[in-house]
Amino acid sequence: MEKIQIIKMNDNYKNILNFNLKNVETKYIGKITPKTKILVELGTKFARPNVLLGSHKGKSIFEEQEAISFLANGKNSVPVKIFLLKNGRLFAGNTKWAIAYLKRYGNNVKLKQIPFFIVDNRQDVPVIIDYNGSAYSQKQIQKTITSAQKLNERIQNGWRPIENKYTVGMLKEKIFKQINKEILFE
Repeated sequence: MEKIQIIKMNDNYKNILNFNLKNVETKYIGKITPKTKILVELGTKFARPNVLLGSHKGKSIFEEQEAISFLANGKNSVPVKIFLLKNGRLFAGNTKWAIAYLKRYGNNVKLKQIPFFIVDNRQDVPVIIDYNGSAYSQKQIQKTITSAQKLNERIQNGWRPIENKYTVGMLKEKIFKQINKEILFE
């Protein structure tokens, strides 16, 4: 792999600072519904059948919700990995932390209010855009670039059409609403 280029946040990326975290897209869904069924079908078609949050690790939605609540209520802060794809779409690379920040700071939190860094995947060689020292680990960055490249390739091949986008905010609302309903009506 080529040398990783890490640059500081600059004017070319300033518009992303005011992007609302809840509008960043996610690879995962909270529940299979008539609206999300197409995402499950596309996931299977592209050998990514684990689109339900937690299913890639064999965890239930209840376990994922508990883990997110733990992160949201804790004192730690881990940067959200933002994948800027060739088509300009933004995806969260670590969905649980993105949802945790929404729970911690509210649905109107902007990216500039949380730790994050960008993997700009619009060129052949990805560039890391560091925001306030968030891109700190070479190992973390290498794995993140690989994930961003795989996601970019799947998106370009039709895995997640824009008309079927699913955001971090939608996922947060679905899993916490679903959990509360299931607890209330057991």
